[in-house]
Amino acid sequence: LNGQSEKFRDAATRQALAHLLDHDAIIRNTQQNLAVKTVGPVSPSDKRYYNSSLKPYPFNSSRAAELLKKAGWQKNGSLWERKSNDETQQLTLRLSYNASNSDYESIALIIQQAAGRIGIPVTLQPLESGLLSKNLKQGNFDAFIRSMTGNPFVFNFQPIFHTSSIGPDGLNYTGFGTSESDKLIGD
Repeated sequence: LNGQSEKFRDAATRQALAHLLDHDAIIRNTQQNLAVKTVGPVSPSDKRYYNSSLKPYPFNSSRAAELLKKAGWQKNGSLWERKSNDETQQLTLRLSYNASNSDYESIALIIQQAAGRIGIPVTLQPLESGLLSKNLKQGNFDAFIRSMTGNPFVFNFQPIFHTSSIGPDGLNYTGFGTSESDKLIGD
């Protein structure tokens, strides 16, 4: 999620959207049940670094709606709205992904269906890889689906999670980070 967007700055809204991720359906439809749920970029099989006390948010539409209300969103007809700086915001989601990846398309459709059930319109935005990267660097997205690869034995999260990596020259597209998380990652 684009944490720099006004719509997603508060934790309750982000948590609500997390409750709309049907991990089981995603694993079943894109990984033929051969994947393992995880709460972050570290594999659960890495006992040294994986925090097994953290659990993925369960798929729960009712809990998502409760959290949206907590974040100040009100149901107005079939849409969620809230006032922000004397303007009415609508909770919509533009979900970007690489158009050439059929698994991403399946994931996007699963998310679109789950969000639609509680009144959050999701516009799918399949893009060519170069345009997707450009939009991510410019912050021109609401949410995106993308894979990360790298050496499974080396952990350097500074490029993707440190606040110094937010902006057009960095890789922290979501705008994640606080001074506390920066200290954990290392300055």
